Amino acid sequence: MRIVDELRDYEYDRIHNPERGLARGDVSFQDLYVALAVCAVILLGSNLAVSWLRALILLGIMLYSLFLWWLELNSTTYQGSMFLTIAVAIQLHVGQGAYVWVAQAERAGRPPEPQGLLVVLGLVFIYLHWEVMRKTAWPGSTKPGEKLYSDEVGSVVSGLLAFALVVGAAGLMFHLSQGTAWLFLFPVAVGVLNVALFFKTRSPRGRSGRLAGISYFSFLLAMLMTAFAGRYS
Repeated sequence: MRIVDELRDYEYDRIHNPERGLARGDVSFQDLYVALAVCAVILLGSNLAVSWLRALILLGIMLYSLFLWWLELNSTTYQGSMFLTIAVAIQLHVGQGAYVWVAQAERAGRPPEPQGLLVVLGLVFIYLHWEVMRKTAWPGSTKPGEKLYSDEVGSVVSGLLAFALVVGAAGLMFHLSQGTAWLFLFPVAVGVLNVALFFKTRSPRGRSGRLAGISYFSFLLAMLMTAFAGRYS
């Protein structure tokens, strides 16, 4: 996914993210093509050895990544709206969640549990929180040509949407978790700080993105700690 993302964003990154590896020239297209093929063979082979279903999900994720690359190159409709783009691309993260859901069930030797779908939804929400907040800015504070969600719905709506997503993600996990539910209050607290600074001081996009990243990764850490406690308690 990351390799394809690097490839499909090349033209945009040349202008707006020149520090990225491909745009800066640290790696070539050929390097990434080789890495893409090697990773695909290793991942599919290692998963097929233990589960055809997991291998099938991975293959679907890989093919969908290539489809998104094709859309980026060929569809002006897809390129023209940030919300349409993320609505289509977020299915990759749904696929990742489905892979973990199935893998956990297979390891436990039982069918996938329905509440696992809520966990997948929580992961989608927290990713979208980070994605939307790091691409939300006040008018006049960004470079011309940057693609932002706030350009389509306004800075206020975009900021509030990002905050609602972190609350929704934490709320789902708070409902599902036992004993460690309090851990999911931290991502929300950071989200409150983030949105408060965004509206009060009109904080730059870079700081909003970093704080959203803290919410995102602290949420993932809370999930890991919850899974550990659930397994060994």
